This record gives sequence, structure tokens and C-alpha cells, in this order.
Amino acid sequence: MGKEKNVILALWGAKNTGKTTTLRKLALQFLESAEVDEDIQIGFFCKKHQKNSEKNSKVVVSTINGDVNQAFYTAFDRSLILVTTTKKKDQTGKIKVDADPVEKEKADLEQESVDTELQPKIKDLIASKAKAQEETTTLRQFSLELLKSEVVEGDIQIAFRYKGKRILISTAGDNKKVVDESTRLFDSVGADMLITAISAEIPAEDAPEEPSKRTIRTQLEKYKKSISKDVVVDLKWEPNVCATSEQEQVNEEQAKAIKSIIDQMIIDWEK
Repeated sequence: MGKEKNVILALWGAKNTGKTTTLRKLALQFLESAEVDEDIQIGFFCKKHQKNSEKNSKVVVSTINGDVNQAFYTAFDRSLILVTTTKKKDQTGKIKVDADPVEKEKADLEQESVDTELQPKIKDLIASKAKAQEETTTLRQFSLELLKSEVVEGDIQIAFRYKGKRILISTAGDNKKVVDESTRLFDSVGADMLITAISAEIPAEDAPEEPSKRTIRTQLEKYKKSISKDVVVDLKWEPNVCATSEQEQVNEEQAKAIKSIIDQMIIDWEK
């Protein structure tokens, strides 16, 4: 595999079959590795903690400042809250947490109001997570614990460098909007590999367990037209659903299998 090539690894299958959960597990497994550099960006939604409220803010937590960081958060087509976490290298001490609203040219005043309200709460919440960890923790380990916590819910986007390759994991892929968002992120951060999940519609004439390949191909074509890719790994998702007490272990094993594919691809990349 030539170094100039890009990779799209797409899990596809019916909705609510564990693709998002498995990709979150995959992200955690990567962050457990010391081979992940400390230039990590995580995007997720944070809801207002009010009864029946659907309002939320997009949050981007970054371990770095500079061009890569800016490239990540500017790829989102909405206002958001940027949380930067910094720590002096090779020196013990607390992780500094800053949070600032980032506005867009076409401002949504209602959304900006939500962001302004949530900004101090989000800063305090993430700062509390940082404070709870040992002062000797690395920013990578902090990102790992943050991703494990209740702060980060639902779909995520996470970008990081692993074994010299910039990887983007985006768990959402249900519609054109999120496909476009992932595409912008891929291009903006200069990623080498996109790992994503795509939900499939199930036509009435098909068996319930057989998602429509036509729908999947449509979503994949959107990625392929937008990303200068050379390799597409199209993985049909066949979830191993079992008792609740065993499901987490099953998801862990599924994530390990995907990570093994990625590790082998990186080895082949260098040949």
C-alpha cells in the first residue's frame, strides 16, 4: 500500500445493532496505546440538563493548540464550545482546562445562547474530570478517561495520530449531513484513514436481517466522491447480540478484531 493512499473503513448494517458502541470501544483501545501521540481532538454533543430539553451544544475537546486543532473544529458547520487541555511536557502538575464559545458566520442566535449558558458548566465538568486524575497522568490518558465518562454521550468524532498515521473515527453516518461533516473533518485534519459506521435502510421486500446494499453503496459513494481515497474496506456488520451481562465483552472483542485489521493495513502501508 503506497504512503500516498487513503483508506475508508466502513461498518454497515441495520440501525441499533451496536456499531456506534463498538467504534467507541475501538477509540478507547487506541487511546490505551502509548503509540498514540498527544494531539487528540474529540467532538461530541452535551445536552442541557433540563427535563424534556432537546437543546445541546457541540463540544470539541483538544489536547493541542495550533493549526491541526483549528482544522478540526472549523470543520463543524455550527457554533460550538472549544475546550483546550494543556500540560507542560515532562513536568508533573495539573491539566489546565479552558473553554471558549466558537461562533460561525451564519449565527444561530438561539444556539449561541445555549452555548453561552453551557460553556461554564462544561468547563467545570471537564476540569473536575482532569482534577480527579493523578497529576502525573498524560493528556492521552486524560482523553481516555474522559471518553469513558458520562460526559461524552452518543456519536463521537475523534482524530489522533497512531503509528505515524492520522486516524479519524466518526461513529455517525446515517445521512448526508453527517457524511459531509465527516468528509470535511477528514480533509481538514489531513487524515490517512476514516473509520465510520453507516446505517442501512431495510426495504420491505428484503429479509429483516439483510440491509439494503443499494442504500449502503449510496452512502459509500458520497464518501468516495468527496475523499481522495484509494482503498475502501466495506465491512458488513453482523452484530453478536447476547445477554446484557455479556454484551460489553462482545463489543470489546469486535473492536479488537477491527483494530487488528487496521494494524495490518498500517503494516502493509509501509511495504
